[in-house]
Amino acid sequence: MRLGSVDTTDWRLERYESEHLRREFVWAPCFSKRAGWDHDPCDLCWAGFSSAATDHAQFTAGCLTTSGPRQWVCPDCMDDFRVPLDLGTPRPG
Repeated sequence: MRLGSVDTTDWRLERYESEHLRREFVWAPCFSKRAGWDHDPCDLCWAGFSSAATDHAQFTAGCLTTSGPRQWVCPDCMDDFRVPLDLGTPRPG
């Protein structure tokens, strides 16, 4: 099955929800949100974000939602899904 030009069998879409549509994203460095915080996942593929690259968090910056729940989308998923899923173009942070 396809969603636009995207193969809906892509495993990264298991976590995709329509709430991602037309959300505004900003390119941002990853930052700690609470004491003891370790990392955040990409909302689509679970790639790790952290303020410093580690074994479990390869990204130190990415696309962060500007409103609603804090959600990250990694550069790879944004490249693959920005247009077909209408994720919007991340603006500079």
